[in-house]
Amino acid sequence: TFAPRGSRPVVKVSDPHGRISAIGAIAIDPPRKHLSVLYHFLPDNANFNSYLVVQFVDQVCSQIQGQITVVWDSIPIHGSKLMEEYLEKTSRLIVEQFPPYAPELNPIDKVWAYLKYGRLANYTPTNLTDLRAQLISELTELANRQEILAGCVRGAGLARALA
Repeated sequence: TFAPRGSRPVVKVSDPHGRISAIGAIAIDPPRKHLSVLYHFLPDNANFNSYLVVQFVDQVCSQIQGQITVVWDSIPIHGSKLMEEYLEKTSRLIVEQFPPYAPELNPIDKVWAYLKYGRLANYTPTNLTDLRAQLISELTELANRQEILAGCVRGAGLARALA
C-alpha cells in the first residue's frame, strides 16, 4: 500500500453511503450462440420500483424479437401487481423463477460479482460520477468478452442455454 509503514491506508470519498442502483440481464441468442449484457442505471441514490422494472423489461422486449424466456429471482418487485399486469398483456414473455435466495443460480449476479470483486476490487472512485463512468466502461468491454459472459451463464448452472 501507499500508507506509511505501520499505518492503515485511508481512502477519502465524497459520499461514503452513495450508491448506483442497477438492473441487468444477459440475453442469449440461441441460433448465433451470442450473448449480450443489457443494463440500466438509475440516477444517484435512487431505488428501483415496480414501474422502473416493468420499463426495463419492456426495453429488453423492444431490443429482442420473438419469444423471450425470462429467468429471474423471486424478489417481491418481480411479482408486483404492475409486473403481473404487464406480463398478462405481453404474450411473448415466458417467466421462470429461480428458487428464493439463490443468487448463485442467476447469471447476471455473476456479472455483478465479476465487476465488483474482480475488475473493480481495488477501484476507489472519489464520487459516483467516476464510478458510473467506470461501470459503463467495464460493461461496454464486457459486451465484447463472450467467454466471460458464457462463464457467467455456465457458472450459474445454465450451460444448456448455450448448447
